[in-house]
Amino acid sequence: MKYKIRPGAKMQWCEGLNSTVVRIMDEQGRALSDLDWIDAEQELTPAILAVALRHGQIADDGIFVDMADVQTVNEVDSALSAAGELQRINRENPSMKNLHEPGRLSEVSADTLKTVQGRADRLLEADVRPELEEHWKNLGGSVDLVV
Repeated sequence: MKYKIRPGAKMQWCEGLNSTVVRIMDEQGRALSDLDWIDAEQELTPAILAVALRHGQIADDGIFVDMADVQTVNEVDSALSAAGELQRINRENPSMKNLHEPGRLSEVSADTLKTVQGRADRLLEADVRPELEEHWKNLGGSVDLVV
């Protein structure tokens, strides 16, 4: 599955779009942009744009990015939020610390964060592809906030 990102617009996705559909459309010379794209709840973030500029695919009016790559970036944000929430709960409710086994949960949180951060780092190790950056800028997009 893929998202389509466009400067200044909501991210979009296409129901039923999988690698087989992409291959068949490619063989037939049809553009993925011709499909019915639906606005997504997912917001475009600098981290998602950074991944798209490294691993994306040019669309007529934007860039396609794999949902799995977006999910990897989102997992880092989720792990950071969960770790912060756990710290807040333990700080505000000292009597609950024993219920949560703070040492063990901290280890689990750290391990989870390390794992998802490692996957995200591997995605971001690649160089920005000049053709994707140029395409994004030609569409009116900015890369100033890209991580």
